[in-house]
Amino acid sequence: MPRMVCVRDGVEFRVIKNEVVLARPGALWYADLWRCPTCRAEVVAGIGQEPFFEAWRHGDVGAEVTRLWKAGAVIITCSCKPGEEVQRGNVTDDCQASEMESLV
Repeated sequence: MPRMVCVRDGVEFRVIKNEVVLARPGALWYADLWRCPTCRAEVVAGIGQEPFFEAWRHGDVGAEVTRLWKAGAVIITCSCKPGEEVQRGNVTDDCQASEMESLV
């Protein structure tokens, strides 16, 4: 796996949670949540090759997100589509931690 370094601090990011749920339009993906130990900037990386839940195949994505959240999953919402990259600091308008989650 590639090593990620915080541009601001020059420190390697650390995995703080594996298998967070990345909620993108119409699908849910597993990914890993990384954090800079110095400035606490966060990055989602290691996104699965395929979604584990798709609206056209499995049904209501919102209902599944609610079910996973109630089961204790960390949910991260993202309006970008697979293949689009968002690279604007540690918090963006397109990808942000869900208000429902409680981060480690």
